[in-house]
Amino acid sequence: MNLKTYRGRSMADALAQVKQDLGKDAVILHTRATRVGAVMGMGGHDEFEITASDAATVMGPKIRNAPPSATLPREAAAAVAANRPFASANEPARETRASRISDNVSRVGENGDDGFITSTFTTIGPGRAATIAAPLPQPTSVVEFKPAAPAASATMQGVSLSATAAGVAPASIKPQSTPANAATTRPAMQPPREKLATAVELAPTDAGAVDVLRSELGSIRSLMSQLLSETRRTGISVGNASALATTGMTPPLATVYLQLQDTGLRADLIERVIGSVRDELHADELADITIVRSAIERHTATLMPCVGTISKPGKRASSYGPRPLTIALVGPTGVGKTTTIAKLAAAYKLRHNVRVGLITSDTYRIAAVEQLRTYANIIDLPLKVCLTPREVGEACTSLSDCDVVLLDTAGRSQHDTARIDELSAFIDAANADETHLVLSAIMAEDVLTSAAQRFSVLRPTNLILTKLDEAVRFGIVPTVCVNVGLKLSFLTTGQEVPEHIELAHPPRLARLVLDGKLRP
Repeated sequence: MNLKTYRGRSMADALAQVKQDLGKDAVILHTRATRVGAVMGMGGHDEFEITASDAATVMGPKIRNAPPSATLPREAAAAVAANRPFASANEPARETRASRISDNVSRVGENGDDGFITSTFTTIGPGRAATIAAPLPQPTSVVEFKPAAPAASATMQGVSLSATAAGVAPASIKPQSTPANAATTRPAMQPPREKLATAVELAPTDAGAVDVLRSELGSIRSLMSQLLSETRRTGISVGNASALATTGMTPPLATVYLQLQDTGLRADLIERVIGSVRDELHADELADITIVRSAIERHTATLMPCVGTISKPGKRASSYGPRPLTIALVGPTGVGKTTTIAKLAAAYKLRHNVRVGLITSDTYRIAAVEQLRTYANIIDLPLKVCLTPREVGEACTSLSDCDVVLLDTAGRSQHDTARIDELSAFIDAANADETHLVLSAIMAEDVLTSAAQRFSVLRPTNLILTKLDEAVRFGIVPTVCVNVGLKLSFLTTGQEVPEHIELAHPPRLARLVLDGKLRP
């Protein structure tokens, strides 16, 4: 074998050398890349090495007139597909080929032709016909077809051709023919496989096992029926069934728990209420929806402390002598302070039959004074408009003969701390007995909390929630009470004066939170 090694700075360079020296049919046997010229790992360059040889050296001499690659005839392919032996499928072709060669040899002997016969395998000159006339060897055994059979056949065929080319004479040169009526020996055909059964025969069943299986199915059916019945009774969706298992709640407790979630109540407050009820009630009580709901309402009410009574109007002792009960309302803009002042004034005057005086310092908002003046004229109440804290003090003195004085202040943004501080001077000048922080129930929790923190500099004593009729959910009520830390005094539930104002009561608020409906 002629091996040569070529080196280059790149693989393409080395390949070009191989092609130039050995031609395009060269066979590459080995490639590698090395680093040369480097000193202690630095410098140097890559060198590519290719070991190759010419195709003639690798492939070896070719046999002239070699037969094509052995391929299976159609009969053999059909036999393989039908799971028949390869030898039986190939046997007719061998017999036909042997008969054809034998006939050709006989004709040569009869005619005395010294010409040549071109066979399928090789070209034979005079005196060589006897070799071809020899009968083909018969298979001694039937061999099942395997993938390696074609290669083995080709190898044996090559050996036979080599022997013929070398001029080795067989033992007998007399042609032998097979009688026409002679029976050809063929291997027995394998019987066709039986078709697979389409049905599987079941093993004998045990009557006792069947009874046990039926009993288990009946238990599962009964359990599912109970689960669906309890679901329809409590109104708990199937998707929340896992929540019951994880929290360990009874269905009635879980029902009220889901209702509290729908109210918008803060999650930690819900857990507080549920935990208190679970600790308070026994197992049998937790299974009663009426008892559970009553306990939930009671513990929800504890989140909303209320004043519960109206402040008693009348004279209050002071260093300047007797003075009336003075109530100031403060809060952000747009929460309804002026309307709430009018409702309180009408309630004191019409329901309690006391003398009421009105003071307003809300001169920033357009028509605010006129709005309150309209209410004062309807209810027949005195109204004082003040621009400065000193005027507020003078107005309170002029209304000293009243039983109640209500002070309406200007709305301030919770972010405007400077103007909020100004309100402190008005409240101090009025010497207010009560300062009510007015917040709207339709405000977001974070806005309510921020407003309460900013207005805490005015030291409010109570909390008024307005616009409950516009609220979508009422979980904000206990949430803001906990965040602000003030007692609820009044609630407003509409626009009508004086009907839509009421004292705040915890049980009423708890029912409002759970029911989600504003009822009388």
